[in-house]
Amino acid sequence: MKVKDWSKVAEEYLELMPDTEKIGVVTDTAETSSGVGRVSRELAQQFSNRDFEVILYTIDGRISEDKIDELEPDVEVKEIDRSSSIDPREVNRIKSLFEEDDVDWMNSHGFYLAMVAAFSDVKTLKTYHAHITAWSEIRKHPIHWIKWVVEESPSIWLANQRVSISEYAARQMKRFYLSNSKMIYNGIDTERFREKETDYRSKIDIPEDAFVVGSLSALKKYKNQEKTLEVFAKEYARRGDVYLVIGGDGPRREHLEEKASKLGITEKTKFLGYVHDKDLVDFYNSIDLFIYPSKWEGFGLPPLEAKLCGCEIKIPNQETALREVEGGE
Repeated sequence: MKVKDWSKVAEEYLELMPDTEKIGVVTDTAETSSGVGRVSRELAQQFSNRDFEVILYTIDGRISEDKIDELEPDVEVKEIDRSSSIDPREVNRIKSLFEEDDVDWMNSHGFYLAMVAAFSDVKTLKTYHAHITAWSEIRKHPIHWIKWVVEESPSIWLANQRVSISEYAARQMKRFYLSNSKMIYNGIDTERFREKETDYRSKIDIPEDAFVVGSLSALKKYKNQEKTLEVFAKEYARRGDVYLVIGGDGPRREHLEEKASKLGITEKTKFLGYVHDKDLVDFYNSIDLFIYPSKWEGFGLPPLEAKLCGCEIKIPNQETALREVEGGE
C-alpha cells in the first residue's frame, strides 16, 4: 500500500457522502488505545477541517478527557449512556438522539452504536475494521450468535455505503456478511510519525546503547503478546545489552508478567502500561526492532507508525492485513 495522509483519506470518504453539510461519526470507543477509536477521531477532525459541522458520538466513558479537549470546540463530542445492547427501548432512545441532531450522514465504526445508526432515518457509511475475533466468541455460546444477528450484521447490511480499511477486511466482509465495499486504507500523520532524537530511553530506565525490542498493543488475548515474549527469549535475550519493552495495558498483563518470569526474562523486560498518545513517537524512536504478533488485524496502525519512525518490523506469517499494510512504501 502507498501511505496516505489522513486528509486524502477523508476526501475519499466525502466522495461517498454526497449532499452533506453535517456529519456524525459514530464509534463504540474513541479511546487512544483502540485502533477503531483513533481512526474515528482522525476522520471527525478531518471532516471538521473542511468546514463540515461534525458530531462525534461514543459510548460514555470511552474517550479520555484530553481527547475531548483536543477535538472541541471544532468537533462536538457526545457521550451516550449504554446499559444493554438488545433492549429495544434503549435502542429507540439512542436512535431518537441521532435523528434529533439532524445530521445528513453517519460514518459508523464498531457495531453497537453503528447498529442503532443503521436503524435510524439517517444515511450511513459503515467503516468495517474486520472484527473477526468475534467469530471465536460466536462459537462458544448461543448468546454470541444473537449478538451477531441483532447488533453486528445490521450495521453492515442496512448501510447506504460500506468501506473496508484493507483488502483483507474487504474479503472478510464479503465472506461473513455477503456484502461488497469500497476499500480505503487508513491514513497516517506522516509529519508526526518520523525519525527523531529522543530521551525516552532514559525515562524508562533503558541504557542508550542497548538494543531494544518493543511492541505496543492492548494486552488482550488476540494481540498474542505471548509470542513477543517467546521470540525475545529465544532469539534476543541471551545477547548482552538487550531489552524488551511492551507498551499497553489490559486483562492479560498479569498473565504476561508471569510468562516473562517463567521464560527467565523478567530482568530484561519492561511492561510500560498505557503509553500516552503524546509519547507514541518517542516510544517508537526508542526501539530498534518492533514486533507485532497480533492474530487478527483489519489494518494495524502500530507497525506502520513504527516503520516510519525507523524501526525494523517483525510480523507473523498469518492471514491478517499486517503484511498487506506494512509491505507498502
